[in-house]
Amino acid sequence: MAKAAGKDDLFGRGRILALSPDDASIPAAEKVLKKGGFGTVEATADGKGWWVVCRGLTGTYQVSVRAEHGTVVCTCTCPSPKYPCKHALALLLYLSEHPEERAEPEAPRYAPGDFEGLIRAVFADPDDDTPRLVFADFLDENDQPDRAALIRLQCELDRAPARSDRARELRADEKRQLAKLRPTVGTLPEGIRATFRRGFLHLSLDVYELPDVGSLPERFTRLFRDGWVEVVRLGAYLFDPPGEELAPLFGLAAELDFSAWVLNESHLLAVVAETAAMRATGRLRRVKVAKQNRKAFDGLTAARAGGAGPAVDEREYRWLTPQSLDLLIRSGRLRTARRLTLEGRLGDRETEMLAAADLSGVEELYLDGWAPGPAALAALADSPGLPDLATVGLENMVLGPPHAAALAGFGPRLRRLVLAGRGVSAAAVARLADGRFPALRALDLRAVGLTPAAAAAVLRSPHLPSLAEVRLTTDVLPGEELLPLLLGAADRPELTLTSPGVELSRWSEPTGVRVGIDAEGQAVGDLFGRLTRTAATRRVTGVTVSGGGVTAAGLRAAAKAFDPAALRELLLFDLPLKNEGAAALAAAFAGYPLESLRLSFCRVQAAGVAALANSSLLDSVRELDLTGNSVGQSGVAALLRSEHLGRLGRLELSNDRLTVEGKKALKAKFGKKLVT
Repeated sequence: MAKAAGKDDLFGRGRILALSPDDASIPAAEKVLKKGGFGTVEATADGKGWWVVCRGLTGTYQVSVRAEHGTVVCTCTCPSPKYPCKHALALLLYLSEHPEERAEPEAPRYAPGDFEGLIRAVFADPDDDTPRLVFADFLDENDQPDRAALIRLQCELDRAPARSDRARELRADEKRQLAKLRPTVGTLPEGIRATFRRGFLHLSLDVYELPDVGSLPERFTRLFRDGWVEVVRLGAYLFDPPGEELAPLFGLAAELDFSAWVLNESHLLAVVAETAAMRATGRLRRVKVAKQNRKAFDGLTAARAGGAGPAVDEREYRWLTPQSLDLLIRSGRLRTARRLTLEGRLGDRETEMLAAADLSGVEELYLDGWAPGPAALAALADSPGLPDLATVGLENMVLGPPHAAALAGFGPRLRRLVLAGRGVSAAAVARLADGRFPALRALDLRAVGLTPAAAAAVLRSPHLPSLAEVRLTTDVLPGEELLPLLLGAADRPELTLTSPGVELSRWSEPTGVRVGIDAEGQAVGDLFGRLTRTAATRRVTGVTVSGGGVTAAGLRAAAKAFDPAALRELLLFDLPLKNEGAAALAAAFAGYPLESLRLSFCRVQAAGVAALANSSLLDSVRELDLTGNSVGQSGVAALLRSEHLGRLGRLELSNDRLTVEGKKALKAKFGKKLVT
């Protein structure tokens, strides 16, 4: 086999030194070399590098170095966080000094076509000795007598009574025969366990521990190619599935066993789709899954219409490939879920496949990581196979204005649209304003690179008459932009803007609009800083703020923006207003004819209560709520002396720690108006 281009370039000492992550790594690698801990250097499976067992200073590890795309790719089973580690550097230095050790894969001693039919016959019937003995004869004729002898020996041992003298003799012979084959099988990649049964290897491994196939020793992959491996048992399948790279390798075994774990829906689908591709090799005959998965596995494998199973509330499939999506569609399982999530790197062809499918039971469809073009997305939006669809989610995609225009096909039925991820452009969001979505109630724009202009275009659009909920992201769109956006939106009965840490609501009434701000206990800065007195702010009749914090400057900005002729309610809950804030509010809103003023649990003490009691702000107030503050004796005295409470109809001082004398004095003046 010819050497891969660029491999010889790895071995200049200057190149190796340049790879070192720090000054200490090269001396450490040279110590590994002095110890002389390298075994036999072998070629990697991709022919681009070398693999070896390294007995390092503190342990034994498996190392590979490869040339790939002009760079050096290193893997090692040691726990070092450095890259490359000292063992990989030691291997490069060793190969630099010993060019004769740069082994290359050997050509097979016989062509696969010579024995392919024989090995398939063995794999087709694991309990029949005859095909195995015929294959053993073939091995004898092709210079592999030790392997042939093991097949014959273990077949006989499998039939012999366990406690018989013959069984004891066979077990002793088996031990000697396995020792003869050990150099051929060699050291297995870390995490793989192996036993011989009836003359063939049964491997146990965890997929997530297996490195990429290219970095494995070529000798190990040759065991699959040459028909040594009959069974592969996967001990853990909880993370990523084997994937396309391992499929050709595992497909050369007779049986894959996933029964150690009960698989979730996504993993089960991946098993069915990937093993279907593996069967194309002609060798894979059996796939085992846990008992709990057998019915679903058989249904997916058969992929018959009508074999979809019962309707469920939600199905979620990850790591989808074109093959697994096709299998899902043909199985009918997609149409039995009310909420359906499909994640994978899929494009136009798969989007069009989905558009042509029967998804009649799906009400919510989420596509994660797909890459459809505008035409394919338009085909999905116009699909007759989604008659009940009300929610669409497009997450982690690259979406521009043409994609947004394509979504118009969903328009008449769409009630909720989710566009999430940095791939969604502000121009795409703005383009939504041109689409006709008469039923769209909720728009989720999480982590979208939004601009105030794009958000305003959507909120002011006359083509979104039902829009009531919009979710935005404040790390792109500053919090002070939210109130102007809310107030400048087109008229709707109700509208809520939600961002991390803050929720703003607007309710339209015949006399104007009311605004609610819930900051969920987080400081959100000065939300009123960019408000100006416009037609939108002059219509505000009531403002409610809870949680977070409003500064004195923010209160002054709000007083300048809202219209004294319109604003009637100012309700503040659970804010760190304190005395300074109460005094600032009393001064800023002194000219407002408010009817309701509430400062509940705002940490106001006697001085702040006195500032309010002495302000003309209270001249028109009918309801004053100071619940949860510390009024104190001087605060009570200020309320008793106040000349601005003539229109008061209710004074609430609950949880204000009033003294008995203070309550009596207040009750004497305010009578039934007082609530404590």
